[in-house]
Amino acid sequence: MRARRMQARRGHRSDSYSDLICSSAVSRPRGMMLSSFARIYLIGLLMLTKFCLSIYTVQPVSLNTTLNSTVTFTCKANRSTAYLIYFYVGFISANEDSIVKRGFTQESQYTVNETLQRTLSVWAQETNNNTNISCGTAPGDVRSTIAVLKIQGLLASVSDLTVTFINGSSVLLSWTTPYTLDNVPITRYYIDDGSMNYITNGTTSFVVSSIDPDPCTLANVSVSARNEAGIGQPAYISFYYKRVPLITPTVLVMLLWNKTMINFSMKVEKLCIGEYPNNITFHVFRTDSTVVYSNSISPEINEQMMVMTGHSPLVLPDISTVFIINVSLSNEGGEFNNVLSFGFANGPVTNIRSVIYNCTNMTISWDSPNGTNYMDYYRLEIYDNSNDQLVHSAMVHGTSYLFEVDRLIYKFIITGVNEIGEGMSETSIISLQKIPKSPQAVCTILNRTNDYVYYLVDILSTMDCILEAPDNIIIHVLCKEIGTVFSRIYQAEHSNVTEFVFSVPQYQKECNLTILLSNNAGRSDPFIIRLDTTSPATANFIQSPTIISTSTNSTTSIVITVVMVSVCTVIMLLIVCFSVLVIIIIYMKRRSKTANIVSVPNPAYDDIDKFKTNISINPAYGEVKTDTRQNVIYDEIIL
Repeated sequence: MRARRMQARRGHRSDSYSDLICSSAVSRPRGMMLSSFARIYLIGLLMLTKFCLSIYTVQPVSLNTTLNSTVTFTCKANRSTAYLIYFYVGFISANEDSIVKRGFTQESQYTVNETLQRTLSVWAQETNNNTNISCGTAPGDVRSTIAVLKIQGLLASVSDLTVTFINGSSVLLSWTTPYTLDNVPITRYYIDDGSMNYITNGTTSFVVSSIDPDPCTLANVSVSARNEAGIGQPAYISFYYKRVPLITPTVLVMLLWNKTMINFSMKVEKLCIGEYPNNITFHVFRTDSTVVYSNSISPEINEQMMVMTGHSPLVLPDISTVFIINVSLSNEGGEFNNVLSFGFANGPVTNIRSVIYNCTNMTISWDSPNGTNYMDYYRLEIYDNSNDQLVHSAMVHGTSYLFEVDRLIYKFIITGVNEIGEGMSETSIISLQKIPKSPQAVCTILNRTNDYVYYLVDILSTMDCILEAPDNIIIHVLCKEIGTVFSRIYQAEHSNVTEFVFSVPQYQKECNLTILLSNNAGRSDPFIIRLDTTSPATANFIQSPTIISTSTNSTTSIVITVVMVSVCTVIMLLIVCFSVLVIIIIYMKRRSKTANIVSVPNPAYDDIDKFKTNISINPAYGEVKTDTRQNVIYDEIIL
């Protein structure tokens, strides 16, 4: 047995005949001519190889694994042809100390069903990468096939990392997987955008979104691949989130090279980089809105001048045709707002305005297209906007026109004309209505019952001009305790409503009638009448109108009334106080006189007391005494 072990340890130096035969069998002769001898030699080698390999039932196979993992190689042989199995690491026995220190562990041999089995465990560290593993048997040290151990360490960074904008706040990241050994999968990817960490399960794309994207700050995103060994090297990409600016800078469009080139320019010093447009589209229209040419370009940025420029060829079917260039700016955040159109022929007039004189005459004015004076004349069409009926038309050699007013709302269509043709028409609707003046009204009481008070209101006209004519009369009665009592809106143009009747429940506090006039220009100041519902019921009682108005004249009347009422109140209070004072003085004097009369001594009574006799009092004395006292009191009161 000891000899066998020694032979196993010296197996790599064996020169036995079987080793020579099997080693020759697995090596292919080189440089031999394919003669009949060569064919016989090859057949012999194949037979010997089959014989040698028949010793093993399981041979080690190549493995790919990750760094710091543990793998196992297995070898099995027929017990009838061998009594010992052992492993080689390269050409060195796995039992050598140098091999053991590298993390190789050869397990004990065991037998299962007449089959010898043995395993070799390997710690996959860097020094063991690309190591050849094989088995040997005793007797004969017959070698198995060679297996290779390959170790995958941390992954390299992903490649082809790109960003595609979905919208201004979301981007799609895409990349190519880094190299990895077969059967060593990439388990996941880590994405870091600086504020959030994301994990994907092996997919090579991911959508990153920002709740509050900042187009002024550069966003940095990294992508790292991970396997069982750990997280690999990150790959980085930077971009700006896109957003449409709140205010679009002024755009300048010019025609160059005899109207064959469109030149675009725009200052961007007030924009963030993420607010730059990355697409400019030109649409060229005729005056009838027919598109005759379209083209899109990518602008260029002059960082020093902070100016964005672009050039586009211009192809028109007829260079003399009136046309308008519409410029559209956009980025991934959306389309820019308020980009003006540019006319290079008879463009539309601008700033249509009007002035009214004496409520009967009107001047309509406008500005020429692009501030130029190349129009021969303007065709003016005036319509009644209520029914779209043409009222008047004129050929105007200027930019204003005077006419007589007989309608409230006009529609004007103004078209410039020169030798090229008619330009683009501009339409404007102008209302001549003025806000009605505050109405005047008189409110009288028609009748009172035990439950209601009935009022009649007459509305007086205050209109100075037909342009102040109201379209509606708004009536509203409101009481403090019960709220709205009466509310109506009458169409003044369809009804001759100048008076109306309404009722209010009895004994309500602070009830007011409000009257307003309105039209398309607005509402008049309210006219307010205070209602009296607390007086007792009287058949056919007519209340003098009490009026509260928001106008200046009514305010003056209210002030005078308040002053008069205050003065009267003060006078009445003074009279009452003086009367009370007089009554108090008289009362005090009367008490004083009465007390003096009762206390005067009577000698007659004193004499009677002296005699101490039982003398009956004569009723006559009492009556005289009483009458005397009453007369004295009455005289004092009369005095």
